[in-house]
Amino acid sequence: MALLVIWIGGLVVPMLRWSGLDTEDATFFGSMVEVGVLMFAAGLIGGSQLSERFYRRAVRSQAAGEAPGSGGPPW
Repeated sequence: MALLVIWIGGLVVPMLRWSGLDTEDATFFGSMVEVGVLMFAAGLIGGSQLSERFYRRAVRSQAAGEAPGSGGPPW
C-alpha cells in the first residue's frame, strides 16, 4: 500500500506541470504535497511493522501457553 502511495505521489510533479500554474506556485505546492505523501507512506510502513510485531508477540505467547496480556516477554 505504501508503494502505491509513493507512486501516486510521484505523479504530482507531472500533473502540476500540465495544470498551467505559475512555476513558483507549482514548486511550492508540489514540494508540500510530496512531503505529505512521503510522511503518510512512512506512517503506513511503520504501522505495518508495529502490527507485525504485536501479531508475532501474540502468537508466541499463545504457543507458550500463556494467557494473552499476562506479561510475557517484552519482545
